[in-house]
Amino acid sequence: MLNVRVLFESGEEETHTSAKTSLMVGRAPSNDVAINADGVSRYHARLTVEDGEVVIEDLDSTNGTYVNSEQVARHVLRVGDKIAVGNAVLIVSLEEESSAEEPDEAAASPSSTQFGAPEAVEAVRAPAQSSAPRPEAASDAEAEGDHPGVKDEFYWKSLQSFLHPVWPYVLDDSVSEIMINGPEEIFIERKGELHRVAETFSEDQLNAAVLNIAQFVGRRVSEQEPYLDARLPDGSRVAVLMPPCSRKGTAIA
Repeated sequence: MLNVRVLFESGEEETHTSAKTSLMVGRAPSNDVAINADGVSRYHARLTVEDGEVVIEDLDSTNGTYVNSEQVARHVLRVGDKIAVGNAVLIVSLEEESSAEEPDEAAASPSSTQFGAPEAVEAVRAPAQSSAPRPEAASDAEAEGDHPGVKDEFYWKSLQSFLHPVWPYVLDDSVSEIMINGPEEIFIERKGELHRVAETFSEDQLNAAVLNIAQFVGRRVSEQEPYLDARLPDGSRVAVLMPPCSRKGTAIA
């Protein structure tokens, strides 16, 4: 269970709790952790649970993501780490799930709880960052679908993050197909020949990639519905097969 505390300059605090293993963070309302604060990009960062650890990953945000005042692209969080996204600070904890049923969606519960003195937020803010609005392509009031291509751009950034181990092959025009046969067995097809590659996934990474693909195409994939065949924004097709139909774990081709 991921617990995310969002601390604002005003001293107000929001708490987001979710059983999901991956949470999107940003200003757009569609994010799991939506933050209405200066300097926060529409799709700013992602929090992912990987092998029992929480990883923060910046998604090419305008102002960057900072952990304890140091800018990071990808960082494994430790207890007590403070994450600065724009003028807000996040404190993340990973909690064991209780036996009670938990909601799948991240639920925000605003409160006026103070987090120490107001300068606690200032202390971990990105260097040289003022409170003036940033020259983002979209304003706080804009709806997510106002600009053509925004959804597709977000999708590709998201997919790049989830498919990081094989992303160079995705960009390689000489590779005609990528076959992921479970987290530890990956093949590519180049000039009609199959080659096994050394790259691997964790199970959490692979499952997160599948859920991300399914969510984008508006489909569902699970043990009850273990097969997905969909078309991606560039016209290519992707097929997903999950256990029990796939013996070696989740497969993507």
